[in-house]
Amino acid sequence: MQRTRWERLRRAFWALPAAGLAAGVALGLGLPALERGLGGGGGVLAFGGEPAAARGLLSTIATLTVSIIGLAFSVTLVALTLAAQQLSPRVLRTFRGDRLNQSTLAVFLGLAVYALLVLRSIRVAPEAFVPGAAITLALAVTVGALGLFVAFVNNIVISLQPSTVIRRIAKDGRAALAEPREGEPARALAPAAGPVIAAERAGYVQRIDAPAACKALAAAGRRATLCPQAGDFVGTGDPLVRLDGGEPPGEDLAARLRATVSLGQERSLDQDAAFPIRQLADIALKALSPGSNDPTTAENALDSMGELFGRAAAAELGPRELRDASGGLRLGVPGPDLGALVRLGIEQARGAIGRDPVVALAVLEALGRAHRAAPAEPEPARQAGLVVEQFDATGAPADDRARVRERHRELFAS
Repeated sequence: MQRTRWERLRRAFWALPAAGLAAGVALGLGLPALERGLGGGGGVLAFGGEPAAARGLLSTIATLTVSIIGLAFSVTLVALTLAAQQLSPRVLRTFRGDRLNQSTLAVFLGLAVYALLVLRSIRVAPEAFVPGAAITLALAVTVGALGLFVAFVNNIVISLQPSTVIRRIAKDGRAALAEPREGEPARALAPAAGPVIAAERAGYVQRIDAPAACKALAAAGRRATLCPQAGDFVGTGDPLVRLDGGEPPGEDLAARLRATVSLGQERSLDQDAAFPIRQLADIALKALSPGSNDPTTAENALDSMGELFGRAAAAELGPRELRDASGGLRLGVPGPDLGALVRLGIEQARGAIGRDPVVALAVLEALGRAHRAAPAEPEPARQAGLVVEQFDATGAPADDRARVRERHRELFAS
């Protein structure tokens, strides 16, 4: 589960700021002490002013950085609120994981603490001491931090554009679909009919360490099927693993199998190929709601969804089976196939099309990409037929209905 912990840390908004704070403390205590130990010589570029001037300069830097930290937090909170209202609350993880936002707060927090600690080291009597090199470093970092703040504000403005959010979700989706999948594809999992290992706590399945589960089963000489798949919510006491055979598992095997299923309070993109589709569907639904009425954003979300459908067709999704070193079947792992992803992304959006031919055509284009990538999968064609039927039933102008039917024939003629 090391990868899951790293993913949580990478997405945590506090991680980089905490690192910046720690770096500021270390440098603020270490550099003046080092400079004092070396006799106070900081080189030709070191600050050469009097203690009073040094104190004034560091006080100004500390005040400036604290003020900018407050402004940066305010701007970030406003951006998060607007994104949640205009797009979907599920896109907040995109903002939380933004490296530039985290880095800006880290630099300014570290600089504020660093300036205060260097200020503390200045002495007037009995022996004057001004850490010139440390003050010069504070000045240089301040100049760089102000440039970083400009980039931060620009990044916030760009991040609020729906197209930017959609592009980032699509990028995450491509990465999730490119994840290597353990085991071999299976048409359907053979149902296990033995005792169940229940979850000891509630949460969303964020990652499944299938090879470790297969190894534990092989050591115990058992076979099992996982009940949830990545992205599913599991309640306390819900089935987590179902074993073959009637003999209850030992405590050691039960503990090892529970440990291979990582649960968290929110869904993760680590193995959850359906999550980016869910996010794009949410954005499309929000954009098509009467309160937003933003068909362009819906069209952009559907276009990106269609691209992910095409990639999903080549990603060997669906249930998988893992074998041990001797070739014996040990573990069945459920997973969504292309048809399930198409239903997830299109069914709700289909109901919000209304009489807008542009949105109807965008839905058909997304389904057409899925159909071209996997002609044998019937779900895209089925959903496309429902789109045409539903649009015809809205009473839209005859020309618009004819356009939608014609595009449907072009995309699904083969």
